[in-house]
Amino acid sequence: QHVPTEHMRVPKERASRRPDAGLTGPWPRLLKTSPEALPEKAAVSRLRGLSRAEPEAGFGLSSLLASAERVWYRQGWVSTSPKVQVRVAYRKLMTRDEWEPSALDVIRLHLYATLFKKKLGPKVFDQSVAGASCTIQFSTDGMVVGFEGYQLSLPALMDQVAHQVNLGFKVTEVELVRASKEFSDSLSSFPEMPVTYAVQDQVALLVTGSFSREESLAALRKVDVRSASSAWMDQLAAAPFQLNALVMGNSDEDWAEKAISIVRRAMRTTSRNRTRLAAEVLSTL
Repeated sequence: QHVPTEHMRVPKERASRRPDAGLTGPWPRLLKTSPEALPEKAAVSRLRGLSRAEPEAGFGLSSLLASAERVWYRQGWVSTSPKVQVRVAYRKLMTRDEWEPSALDVIRLHLYATLFKKKLGPKVFDQSVAGASCTIQFSTDGMVVGFEGYQLSLPALMDQVAHQVNLGFKVTEVELVRASKEFSDSLSSFPEMPVTYAVQDQVALLVTGSFSREESLAALRKVDVRSASSAWMDQLAAAPFQLNALVMGNSDEDWAEKAISIVRRAMRTTSRNRTRLAAEVLSTL
């Protein structure tokens, strides 16, 4: 049966290879690969060992792009939709002998991420009204940020989100109590089918960074205002990262490179400035 592909930007030579080849649309294409090699084990260990007391070392968030980066571009369909999707992943580099995160580290970062998303909403309200949206995920393995919307409204949103990530925020006692109560309730209730919890137990046994409900509740009781406020800085800010990005939609390659450069430039805050901002937050706790 003939499958129409007139609405897809598919090379004729590829569409003719097999009947379903045209359904995939254009394949993502690598736009830029940094010639720099990944840090050696000793360099990674040094970067991971940096503390807030070493702002002169020149690392911190400025090391996010110290390793090889990859930016992918996938052209959209023939349709004239002006919306574009951008997804940027900062993957933390780890040494082979590096310890897996503890339950306390995971819970601290979870609470920080939950409160950060709530605080970010009002900051990007103007861009949201203009038709742009964003998603952000923090984990002990890195950070993933997604943007979607019109080309004209996305640059301002990207810059604002990256700025807020760099800036961080102070978790208040009231916010921490509320977030901890909600998380504790979710760990203490069992509204789903039994098979769901069986799978969760399996994941806790097999997947690094996954813990049982009892371990998570025990770690939750150890989190205070200071440890929650410093979760991002302690676990991710000074780590070496590798950037991977995908721009997809009816935009050209020049716009795709400019879009990623906005995030790259905003996230490459100097170590001195990042340490100063973090110190201002923590000094009030």
